[in-house]
Amino acid sequence: MDELDRIKKIESDLKAGLEKAREDADRRIEEARASRKGILDSAARKAEEEVEAMISESASKAGEESKRILSEADDEILQVRSRMHANSAKAVEYVVGYLVGEDA
Repeated sequence: MDELDRIKKIESDLKAGLEKAREDADRRIEEARASRKGILDSAARKAEEEVEAMISESASKAGEESKRILSEADDEILQVRSRMHANSAKAVEYVVGYLVGEDA
């Protein structure tokens, strides 16, 4: 019976070792899942921050570009108005000259 008890003890020890190995494996799997989730969350936050920075930079550049375009448009409007006033004076002179009978 001594041999049978020794075999039962070995069997019991193996079962306990197997159970402990399963528990360790389950724990490591959970740790890996938690780590993966943390890594994914961190990567997602970083990606969002990068996208927000790109959006902010693009908005800033667009604002600067629109200011430049508006400034150029204002300059062109001033030039057109200046030419309009100069040509208006010439047009008035022409009409007055025509009306008073001068050669235009």
